[in-house]
Amino acid sequence: MEKWKKAFGGGILKRHFQEKARILAAKLLLGAVVPTQIEDDGTMEFTLNRPIGGHGKAYVDVLYLDDSLRIVQGNRGSIFVMTRVTS
Repeated sequence: MEKWKKAFGGGILKRHFQEKARILAAKLLLGAVVPTQIEDDGTMEFTLNRPIGGHGKAYVDVLYLDDSLRIVQGNRGSIFVMTRVTS
């Protein structure tokens, strides 16, 4: 963990202008609570107080699911087929 802190600034975040703009947008649009520092175990926790996707208007129904394939249907009727890529 010490090597990580040394490489990435010891838990103190320095944000550039673009990142500050993205955080402001996340706060305004999603009600995001953005962490100000990295935890001792290297994690950061973000909280979203508003739902993503039109404030609860978007959803998907899972039509089929197994270990390698997922088929879902969106609230507007779109069908999405996703497959797991093994490496």
